[in-house]
Amino acid sequence: MKPESLYKIEDGTSVNGSQRVFRAVIDPQSEIFKGHFPGAPVLPGVCTLSIVKDCLERVVSQKTTICEISQCKFTGMVDPLQEQNMNIEIEVSPAGEERGKISANVKMSESGRVIMKFRGGYRIG
Repeated sequence: MKPESLYKIEDGTSVNGSQRVFRAVIDPQSEIFKGHFPGAPVLPGVCTLSIVKDCLERVVSQKTTICEISQCKFTGMVDPLQEQNMNIEIEVSPAGEERGKISANVKMSESGRVIMKFRGGYRIG
């Protein structure tokens, strides 16, 4: 569960019918960095995954559950004292009777570094 002050997500812009780009801003003063890690803060990977899930819920306008992870590759760390802005490129196929598909790349806005690649499935609820 994330502290409410960890990040804010700005509304996404549509790239095409199924792809959107969101911007997330990390608060380097968030309480989470006092424990991860004091003096050398790093954004926990699970928080990056939470950002992707929050973006997914904005796309489908409903609460979701990630029910499948076929790829979750972290390709870089985030030092919140150096970089606070992320771009989340997300592509979603609609949830049918059972589940939908999600594909996301998370990049740091300042450097363009990809820090996470995610592919998986979700269900509504």
